[in-house]
Amino acid sequence: MNWLVTGGAGYIGSHIVKCLVEDGHTVSILDNFSSGSINEIKNNVKVFNEDITNIAGVHRIFFENNFDGVIHTAAKKSVAQSFLEKELYENVNVFGTLNVLNFAIKTGVKNFIYSSSAAVYGVVDSDRIKEDTETNPISPYGVTKLVAEQLVTNEINSGNILGGSIRYFNVAGKDKELNQDKSKSNIYPAIFDSIKENRNFSIFGDDYPTPDGTCVRDYIHVSDVARFHVEFAKTLEKDNCPRVVNAGAGTGVSVKNVIDSVNKFLPSPIKTQVLPQRDGDPAFLVADTSLSKSWMDFKCDYTLDDISQSAVDGFIDEHQ
Repeated sequence: MNWLVTGGAGYIGSHIVKCLVEDGHTVSILDNFSSGSINEIKNNVKVFNEDITNIAGVHRIFFENNFDGVIHTAAKKSVAQSFLEKELYENVNVFGTLNVLNFAIKTGVKNFIYSSSAAVYGVVDSDRIKEDTETNPISPYGVTKLVAEQLVTNEINSGNILGGSIRYFNVAGKDKELNQDKSKSNIYPAIFDSIKENRNFSIFGDDYPTPDGTCVRDYIHVSDVARFHVEFAKTLEKDNCPRVVNAGAGTGVSVKNVIDSVNKFLPSPIKTQVLPQRDGDPAFLVADTSLSKSWMDFKCDYTLDDISQSAVDGFIDEHQ
């Protein structure tokens, strides 16, 4: 198949591109390189340097090419920034998605996979989150991802395109040939920043109702997320294909668990400090992965230690 990956030069997008190419697909990338890097393009793929909000540019790309499917990962992704720049997030994450989706439909694209986020759930009073859990996003970022999801679902339900939305949990780790996550709001980049700056890594709260008192999250290797898209794409023509599906490991991992795992691969242990809990941080955010297991028999290949080792190796390589 001939796939277009928007945001294909970014952290997650570049791993998806590599997985598609290795699976034998033809791949093109649409990216404005605001956060992605041209250095991430390792394969023989066509590159369109364009912004998803540019109607004329997106129109031209779709009408001059014959794509079978779109994987739409391009988005603004900082929760903190979304509170300060709501209009920007609405423009890129909602209007940009609508722009890509509309031209995909107009040009007869058959498949559309939307990269969504567990941020659509908000704070959930449960230790396992199912796809039918009520969505109640608590950030403008989460709101825009949910609205975009709904746009995609409406077109699928109308029979205009096949597809679905994949709700990522905590994506981490890296392929040895590609760069790793640079988002400082995520735990691995935050740990490495504390090491570079020779300061204590901040643990926000150690008095949660969890086994060790720190927040518990679901970490999934980015290469597993990439493969998730390829496997999900193979099921889109089946009857009753789910409109949304969680992409997580289905395993709860605490902040202290992550630190212990990273320490296995560092020459000296991370220095830490405990600060008060942050507002809005739930004790547990872990995916119920029963749907992905039953629907497409998906199982993660990588463990927490695999994630940590790949991230540490990448960090060391960057600073040698």
